[in-house]
Amino acid sequence: MLLVLNLPLVGIWVQLLRTPYRILFPLILLFCLIGVYSLNSSTVEIYIMIIFGVIGYLTKKHDMKLPHLY
Repeated sequence: MLLVLNLPLVGIWVQLLRTPYRILFPLILLFCLIGVYSLNSSTVEIYIMIIFGVIGYLTKKHDMKLPHLY
């Protein structure tokens, strides 16, 4: 079903990806915040999302790698 829906919309997705990063990034953050809040109407979950986002940003910025667990 996703294949049937996405084939005609490929052009729209390509145009969306041509949007400048300075516009696209805040929109993605806004949609994430709205989605987290809409699940349980809890501001605590928004704070948890922000904390994990900062942790993820710092690990990417400092090029930290995950240890192999297997």
